[in-house]
Amino acid sequence: MSVSNRSLLTTTATYVGAVILIGFPVATILAAILSSVAETLGLESLATVPGSIPILVVSLVFGLQLAAEATALQLNGIDALGRGLPRIALMRYLVFAVAATSVLIGAVWAGVVLVRTGPLPQAVFGALAGLAALVVLFRASKAFLDGMSSRGYEQDQ
Repeated sequence: MSVSNRSLLTTTATYVGAVILIGFPVATILAAILSSVAETLGLESLATVPGSIPILVVSLVFGLQLAAEATALQLNGIDALGRGLPRIALMRYLVFAVAATSVLIGAVWAGVVLVRTGPLPQAVFGALAGLAALVVLFRASKAFLDGMSSRGYEQDQ
């Protein structure tokens, strides 16, 4: 197997994994959110099967694009988010930050729910999961601030 075939195989496997783990779940959640918004706004035509096709297409495109970005991030590191025009790079950073923060908040919330409602083994697991998410959030914030200060974005005193 040549180097280019191995690289193509790695990239393809990473993308397929990202589609399964990120793309399809995001598309499903986004489609549900958009359908709920359409119903709330009184757009009954979007609740029917032919009318929901645009919602499904938009959700699927967004999910697949997010999977492609996750693949680039996994293969090339955090610098992959900074490629392209500055506005597009900023959007990539914002989407990544919102997604990562949402996952961490969800982990803390799930941990708190397990601590409050579960029996002792589940409560211990929930406390550990919530604590781990808080530690990751703290370390990520510290690394972000250290990175900003090392690039010269700190205020002059």
